[in-house]
Amino acid sequence: MSQSPELSSLSTPRKLLLGSGILLLINSFLPWYHVSVMGFSSSASGWNQLGTLVWIVLIATLVWEGVRIAGVAPIRGARADLATAAAAGLTLVLGVIYLLIRLFDGSLGVGFWIGLLLFIVFGVAIAQLFQASGGQEAVREVQAEAAQRRAQQQAAQPTTPPATPQQPPAAQQPPASAPPAQQPPANAPQDPPANP
Repeated sequence: MSQSPELSSLSTPRKLLLGSGILLLINSFLPWYHVSVMGFSSSASGWNQLGTLVWIVLIATLVWEGVRIAGVAPIRGARADLATAAAAGLTLVLGVIYLLIRLFDGSLGVGFWIGLLLFIVFGVAIAQLFQASGGQEAVREVQAEAAQRRAQQQAAQPTTPPATPQQPPAAQQPPASAPPAQQPPANAPQDPPANP
């Protein structure tokens, strides 16, 4: 069975990240903690509360790596490594928060302890991948290129003088209506009605 050229040329940090990520995903279905209340006992997997978000972000990271391995990623090389490190870093931050929350939930299950070890390996893989992609220097280059693109886009936009605000039309007076018909004074004699 031959491997694809991209798969066989994976760097060690990427292999470590993929391996620990897949194991973390499998481990998420194990019992992470147990709670006993008045003789009733229950356990919960990692897919509980914040854990759901952790695993969804992890799945997105693994899918991104799959796209890279398939060779259809829109970016390649160090930039793709930075994107992987960023997505995996988000997974790690959420995972550590989740581990800390679970630490205070009843008795801990086997999934918690395996997850703790796998998150440590995952974190080491992220650090190695970040360094292999150029680290801070690569981030600065990406930021400089983004700033240059913004400047080019702003330069390409036509410059028009600022529009002068239009003055509202002068308030128009309503047309003068005919003066009201004058009524005779109250004590003036009235014409007698005509006889037929």
